[in-house]
Amino acid sequence: MSTRPAAGHADLALLKSPLPLGSPLVVRSDPTLALGEDLTVAGFPLPELVTTGLTVTAGTVSALAGPNDKRSLFQLTAPIQPGNSGGPVLDVTGSVIGVVVSKLDSVAIANITGDIPQNVNFAITAATLEKFLQSAGVTLSARLADRHLSRVQVAALAAGATFRVVCSQ
Repeated sequence: MSTRPAAGHADLALLKSPLPLGSPLVVRSDPTLALGEDLTVAGFPLPELVTTGLTVTAGTVSALAGPNDKRSLFQLTAPIQPGNSGGPVLDVTGSVIGVVVSKLDSVAIANITGDIPQNVNFAITAATLEKFLQSAGVTLSARLADRHLSRVQVAALAAGATFRVVCSQ
């Protein structure tokens, strides 16, 4: 099985801005995921081809581990493309349950199996994100997220806190 890139702490970065960027998202206080749990992914997929604006897409938690049973990842069905990496994965309360990191290499798998896999994508778990942030000295604020939001409301939360980062040399 091949994924791009290999996941782990190296796939997370903490950026500092001299300006306020918006409303921060809250990491879910109970990082336990459930198979079939609804989620929303926010990001900027294929900005050179489609739109430079934020996009959101729906999916579910389809596995509680990533390649080779890696528990710092989970599998999701929401379609992701280049440009989604680093984007938040939000639950029905608008809380972060993960960060998009990779997708299955469809071409490599098709060469092996003769079939093109669909929507086999991976995110870093909230527990792994929380450990990363704590190791960087970031204090997370707790919020009780007991209300279900519409997907439109979750998208609005994401829009206030998700920004496109372009790296250039």
